[in-house]
Amino acid sequence: MRYLADGSLEFLGRIDQQVKIRGFRVELGEIEAALTSLPWVSNCVVAVQDKNKQKYLVAYLEGTQSQKDSASEKEEQSQQDALIQRTRSQLSRLLPDYMQPAAYVLLDTLPVTRNGKVDRKALPAASIGGQATVDGKPSTELEAELFSIWQAVLNIDELGIHDNFFELGGHSLLATQVTSRMRKKLGYELPIREMFASPTIAQCAAWLAEHGQQHAASAQAVMVKRAAGETTPATYAQRRLWLLEQLSPGSSAYLIPAALRIRGPLDMPCVNKVVNALIARHETLRTAIVKDDANDEVLPHQQVFDNVRLDLQREAYPGEVNPKAIQQLIDDEAGKSFDLSQAPLMRMRFLALDKANNLNEASSAEQDTLLLLTMHHIISDGWSMSVFIKEFTGLYEAFRHQRENPFQSWLFNTEIMPVGSSDGWTKPICKLPWISGWNKFPIKTRYCNCRRISLAPTRPLRQGH
Repeated sequence: MRYLADGSLEFLGRIDQQVKIRGFRVELGEIEAALTSLPWVSNCVVAVQDKNKQKYLVAYLEGTQSQKDSASEKEEQSQQDALIQRTRSQLSRLLPDYMQPAAYVLLDTLPVTRNGKVDRKALPAASIGGQATVDGKPSTELEAELFSIWQAVLNIDELGIHDNFFELGGHSLLATQVTSRMRKKLGYELPIREMFASPTIAQCAAWLAEHGQQHAASAQAVMVKRAAGETTPATYAQRRLWLLEQLSPGSSAYLIPAALRIRGPLDMPCVNKVVNALIARHETLRTAIVKDDANDEVLPHQQVFDNVRLDLQREAYPGEVNPKAIQQLIDDEAGKSFDLSQAPLMRMRFLALDKANNLNEASSAEQDTLLLLTMHHIISDGWSMSVFIKEFTGLYEAFRHQRENPFQSWLFNTEIMPVGSSDGWTKPICKLPWISGWNKFPIKTRYCNCRRISLAPTRPLRQGH
């Protein structure tokens, strides 16, 4: 922290080695202590490396290269691989999954500064990925399909069918994406636990070859377009958020705010066209959570409205433009609640930070705009927000250059609705899509049994106390 001229404090960052990996706070020193407890590691350092917009832990081990035989390069590499595998195996017994390094680098000595401290900036970049050896190439059609899915999810080029998914930087969230893509592309329902039990492409393909028919995704589970005005039950997560809203009306605890600063000309007619195209494209942006008054049920339902449109304009910024005032405005906007029974459960504001005479004139290169985007967590999450921003920028670029809607094929299919409207958008929240006749299929039984087992008490409760 440091004081600014106006007396306010500016946060500069952390001076300790605590980082955030996949939502978990990780102390790098704790991993280093666990590594140095291994007899063959004399010294080490753990750092964070960014790749493909994801953070990975990398362990640098000192004093291990002297243990290798220098007979040949192939033998040396084999010994290094064996040492790394041994280190992974031992460390997995000491630390949880999210604290496991995704890559290891063996060094004679760690680089140090003049003061004798580890020079983290001089550490070599680690190669996060697999080895595409000859025997590691797909040999069957199923392995080839799994190979392409893993490549897309892990976003890596080098990969072999014997490489461990989790040692390549995979984790439980990415494993969920793999099973989802397998369901859509291959028609198999692979339990998440099998990703941990069979973490290589070869093992996964062998398991599917043996059990695939038993776990084939039901062909009957097809999402059909709902009738206009028809309500559907709220998901379990939506019910929970709706109940919390009833207990604490007007709460802003479950809002997802975002603030973006846009410098340069902003075509507001194009912005309106883009936003309304997204609202038409995603049912969740036209969804409200309502209670059915026609019966005695307390459970809420999702009501999707057909005609929801926004008319957005650049607004004059109220007051003086300075960092403190802008931050206060952002905080105030993020604190405004939604009426869950009214769609859309999303709002956007475009505030002109410049002093242009015509707020909606796109010809000025001097335009400076603050975009405030707020969604309720009942229809959105972090994944959804990234989808919205990605599609917003893609559509804006297309519409400004008079190109066709690049997502047009998803819109208004009158017979079959693909996984991607209300359920696809909030997939990380919903987990299980609301499908006609879904409760008839064994997949529901598997999920429900899992929950019953995990929640069952270990012994009977004592009575009379």
